[in-house]
Amino acid sequence: MKKSWIEFYALAVCFACVICLTITTIIGLNTVVKVYNPEFALPSYQYSILNNNDAYWKNQQRGGESPRDYDDQHNYEGPRKEHRSTEAQKKRPPEKELTALREAEKLQIFHQDAHGNHQTLVCVFIVLLVTTFILCLHIRLVRKTRRGD
Repeated sequence: MKKSWIEFYALAVCFACVICLTITTIIGLNTVVKVYNPEFALPSYQYSILNNNDAYWKNQQRGGESPRDYDDQHNYEGPRKEHRSTEAQKKRPPEKELTALREAEKLQIFHQDAHGNHQTLVCVFIVLLVTTFILCLHIRLVRKTRRGD
């Protein structure tokens, strides 16, 4: 059974589509987990800072890195002065106020992550649609060339 170049091309494209579908599905499932359980997907450095008031306050006191100081790829961008005041570094606020600050920062991070995750899900959906369409076309092409043999 001799294969034509068209059949070889169509089979190679099908193979590439299957690989693409597999990778895209893995990325999509990972993103779904991040959307429905954002705390689970929080990087460990952010989680440790935002886990309790003591860790959050220690980080603020030493002028440490805030989770907001990182970009989406977790690269340190330097301290952002708008969320630090010299007065806040001198005296620890009451527990309720500190909890409110910590929770507000955590909520902001979750909103930022959710936005990026929703964008990723849209891209994954588009890639799945296009790749599935290309795969179906090339499967039909393989069948057509095999019937012609």
